Amino acid sequence: MCQKFRLFSLPKVALKQVFEMMNPVDLVELSFCSKSTKLEIRSATIRMDMLTMSSRSFEMEFKKTNQLVDWNFGKCIGLLEDHRKIGDARFICWSKQNYEIDEKSISTISCIASNFHSAILTIFKYLDSLFIISSYSYTTYGYKNTFFDDFLEFLPKKCANFELKDESTTSEDVYKVLDHFNILGKLEAYVGGAQLFLHEKMSSVEELVLNGVDQSFLFGSIDPIKLTIGANILSDENLNRLCKNWVYGEKRKRENMKILKIKRNDSMSGSIELVLRGLPSRKDSGNFYDIQRICDGRLASVGFTDSDFLMIVY
Repeated sequence: MCQKFRLFSLPKVALKQVFEMMNPVDLVELSFCSKSTKLEIRSATIRMDMLTMSSRSFEMEFKKTNQLVDWNFGKCIGLLEDHRKIGDARFICWSKQNYEIDEKSISTISCIASNFHSAILTIFKYLDSLFIISSYSYTTYGYKNTFFDDFLEFLPKKCANFELKDESTTSEDVYKVLDHFNILGKLEAYVGGAQLFLHEKMSSVEELVLNGVDQSFLFGSIDPIKLTIGANILSDENLNRLCKNWVYGEKRKRENMKILKIKRNDSMSGSIELVLRGLPSRKDSGNFYDIQRICDGRLASVGFTDSDFLMIVY
């Protein structure tokens, strides 16, 4: 006869190890059993490395156990399980699956809620209370207005990455995100037809991927590690001024930048000789030349590829 095993009678250290080795989906569902069960899991301080919030899903990453969870709110896959109620959110369909890809364990929760947007925010708050979340990432694609109207004020302000990729994204949307969030990693924004200007909080972002930018991005004080500029109206003269500012400018204005990539347009000739006119340079390889910064002697390789102008700082 099987004997009952009292899980919660284990010492705290052993219980934490059990929780860490469990499938995260099973751990979340175990927390639904009772308030005391949720409290035990919460007190074990299980770390989630990244929680990514998008229009219809969450992605949860646990590096220690090499596990990934995809929580989808728009569909049900597999066998239909019993309904769920979490806080004020009611789920009329709930199913889960587990599989492996390249030795990474991947789990999915697929569900449909009676109140879609309310359910997303409810689950976000639930996960935030259950785990110790190291980093957050957000994307507004497909639900920009809902994000700004319903979610913005409830989300943690410090985040690793933020994406604004809706076709209707405006400069004001980007500035609203920068005013509200402290983005430490990557900001990606596609602004159709508008001209983005410098914002003081852009200086704390490590990587910027932008289009529709003003020339101030090249000649202002912004200094990300990597800057990628998509659609633009920059010319050879603008690029020449950029290179001159880098060679003769002060170190503090371009101390961090390692990679600059600017999409080619019809205003660019593709001639690196024109871009480097009036500057000392040395041919590197192919269509690239080395230039040297006066203030500290650092080198940068500049040139054109088929699609971009590139500056790579050594």
